Amino acid sequence: MNCFASVFVIVAALVAVSQANVNDPKLKSILEQCIGSEKASPADIAALEARSSDLSKEAKCVISCVMKNYKLLSDDGKVNRDVFMTEAEEMTKGDAGAMKEAGEMFEICSAKTVADPCESAFNFGHCMKTEMTARNIPMDF
Repeated sequence: MNCFASVFVIVAALVAVSQANVNDPKLKSILEQCIGSEKASPADIAALEARSSDLSKEAKCVISCVMKNYKLLSDDGKVNRDVFMTEAEEMTKGDAGAMKEAGEMFEICSAKTVADPCESAFNFGHCMKTEMTARNIPMDF
């Protein structure tokens, strides 16, 4: 997994990332730091790995922490469109159709954010997962 083996891995979820499956050293380091700083339990990590939609506050905050480390989420729970689209462009190699879809998904999912950055990260990631499924975009990570 490269640094942003896509923004989708991080937003659509850390919800899918287990420490054992993270090959990118930077992401692995950030993930380990976030798990510690958010006091996530083994059960929280298992719920993330299982892509559960029923996450504890700590698990949601791990997602938020990772997104903040990539400058994708601000402290006030807002998702950074520029960072998102830059990473989407890198991932899609600038494919116009894919970029249009990324922009559409961003608009839909960023509307689901709230003031609490942990809830925003979860809402955004859950929405991205839903949108990717609806659009038949593979989540093979």
